[in-house]
Amino acid sequence: MSAYSVTEPSKVSKWAAGLLVTLYTIITLLPLVWIISTSFKTGPDSISYPPKVFFDPTVEGYVNLFTTRTRPAVSELETLPPPV
Repeated sequence: MSAYSVTEPSKVSKWAAGLLVTLYTIITLLPLVWIISTSFKTGPDSISYPPKVFFDPTVEGYVNLFTTRTRPAVSELETLPPPV
């Protein structure tokens, strides 16, 4: 049997791997942060162009979500295609 040796990665390769992991994490989490921040915007702020990065946060959307009872009208339901 022969013995195999594993060499220690160089400092440059460790640094590059750390940089790649950091960039991947930022790219992956950025949409999630954007979605969560948009959920605290008002309706006009959420669709404004250019997008508002600094805004007055509000929980109005969550209050409406859990307190109002809206149901689709029969006419809206009739426009849906039949189930397959």
